[in-house]
Amino acid sequence: MEHRTSAVYKLVPSEIRNLTSEHALGNLRPGQGYKVESIRDWRPDFAFSHIFHFHLEERGRMFSFEEFREWSTLDRFQPMFHTPAWEKIKEAIAGGYSEQEAKNSLRWRIGIAYYSFVREMYVVARFRELGLDARFHPLADALFRTDTWIGDTSVALYIRNDAFRNGKVGRKPPAEKILGGEESGLKFIGLGIPTQPIWGEVHFPDDRAVEDCAGKLRILTAQR
Repeated sequence: MEHRTSAVYKLVPSEIRNLTSEHALGNLRPGQGYKVESIRDWRPDFAFSHIFHFHLEERGRMFSFEEFREWSTLDRFQPMFHTPAWEKIKEAIAGGYSEQEAKNSLRWRIGIAYYSFVREMYVVARFRELGLDARFHPLADALFRTDTWIGDTSVALYIRNDAFRNGKVGRKPPAEKILGGEESGLKFIGLGIPTQPIWGEVHFPDDRAVEDCAGKLRILTAQR
């Protein structure tokens, strides 16, 4: 509740796009990454959004996947992520999976979350570059599915995937359902990103999609 975002508002879109990082998913493929279902759907008590943003605020800049991995093993942060991750691996092994299968699924889960985080930070930085007062807080992200907001308009980013989210379809509940829809006095807008056949890279939305969304946001903001 006391977390303050500061470093987020200093990010530069071009620096995020040009970030050098090892492949967050390693050499894994979806069949390996999604093999252990309990890890596929794992949500640590400290949500990924909180963990990544604590690191971002400490670093003061966007960080690579290997930097995050090293940071998570530091003594003061192990209870937040490293320790519960190993407990999840042990749970999977007890359920009949091999240690390698569990590690593969965990790497996939973390890698996907990391790529999502980088993409969200890029969009926030890009909106601000376009003159919008885009805000962010990990609590809004983790609890209310609000990746950023401008005024009273909640913005949700998502890769189009029917299993998880495609418009209002999918397993993940949209922000409007959690926050009470239009009756709450809030407005809601989504920025869908088509699935891209690119391996080992963050799926950024193209500039046209971001600019179109920014235009809609300006209209909604003007209607307040």
